[in-house]
Amino acid sequence: MPDTTMLDTLARHLAAEAEHDAVAAAACYTEDGWYEYLSLGLRFDGREQVAAQYAASYESMPDLATIFEQVLVDGNHVVQMGRLTGTVMGPFLGIEPTGRFVDVGVSAEYGFRDGLIEYERVLFDIEALAAQAGLDISSIRSSA
Repeated sequence: MPDTTMLDTLARHLAAEAEHDAVAAAACYTEDGWYEYLSLGLRFDGREQVAAQYAASYESMPDLATIFEQVLVDGNHVVQMGRLTGTVMGPFLGIEPTGRFVDVGVSAEYGFRDGLIEYERVLFDIEALAAQAGLDISSIRSSA
């Protein structure tokens, strides 16, 4: 049976993400927790950087949403799979604003320690995101 503290923390974290509350989302992390975009090789260490990453994402895509369709729990790890959607209205991970809507598959792996998120690794198809945003993938790779 999964640790209910871990699942409660994840529920609070996802609620904060849905509300675009970067500080509350990052508060669910351990002090030394980290967030990583595997598609781009970008990592944000510590609550402050994690919160800044969330804030930048919400500013870039004001309608950003992650819709998880499948959840796997194994020990102190949770993997969620679903869709990342939003309109690119500001710079997002090196993607210039185009005003175009994107909808790509996404997975997020969370590791937990002491009832808090120790790390989150996010993976999505950056080439599909770039194509939907109307950009050449080489422009993203050179700026990330």
